Amino acid sequence: MTRSITLQKRMFGGLVVMMMMFALITGYLVTRLGAVKSGSAEMRATAVDVENINQSVKSLDDFLIQALLVITNLNSSGGNSVKKLDATFGTLNKSMVALDRNQDPGISKAVKELHVDLDPIADSWTKARTYFQDGRMTEGLGVALPIAQPHIDPALETLKKLNVMTSKISEGAYSDVSHIYSNSRSLGMVGIGLTMGLSLLVMWFLVRSVSSSVGRGADLVASSSADLGAVSARMGASAEETAVQADVVSAAAAQVSDSVQTVASAVEEMSVSVREIA
Repeated sequence: MTRSITLQKRMFGGLVVMMMMFALITGYLVTRLGAVKSGSAEMRATAVDVENINQSVKSLDDFLIQALLVITNLNSSGGNSVKKLDATFGTLNKSMVALDRNQDPGISKAVKELHVDLDPIADSWTKARTYFQDGRMTEGLGVALPIAQPHIDPALETLKKLNVMTSKISEGAYSDVSHIYSNSRSLGMVGIGLTMGLSLLVMWFLVRSVSSSVGRGADLVASSSADLGAVSARMGASAEETAVQADVVSAAAAQVSDSVQTVASAVEEMSVSVREIA
């Protein structure tokens, strides 16, 4: 009974160890997958920032092109130019609103620097828009250029700097995700190998325990068989001894029978003698 309970405890302990090992490996892989997910989200956010910066650069370039067309064609109607410049500024504002939400310290600082130059350009357009819409191009340029011109080149430089920063962040995020994925895969394979090795070790231990228990049972059966053989041998010897004693008793009985017959013969002879004397 004790050995049976001990074997059950060993089997239960082995299963518990294997389950704990599997749980640890699974927990680690889930954690690593969470890190990969976080890194992927960062990559997506960075890609959105890059897109917004590229859109801002394109919008500012479009604005400068439209402004150049206005300057080189002062006698044309300003209606179409106003619509195009309005659309350009609308796209630029959307890009800037998205960049304003960025939480990266470096990008936030660069966006603030960009506002220093873009805000005066937007202000110049607001002030000159009515002149352009009415077809008074020269007056509109007279209002817009003094305000906007000093800020155009710095704004473009800041946008280029932002582009470089987001590209580096994107590359770093990709490198981090790749590193996490590579490490997770390597450590996961090692963990699976260790788990399989531990499982084999536990199975070997359980088989060894079962074999040992079976061996002990076989030894016990063999010992019991030997004891039974000895008892049988002793019983056989006792039977032989009993047979010998029976032979002795039989011989004694035969002797007693002979003695009785002798006595009977003597009595008969005495009886004959008595009759003759009479």
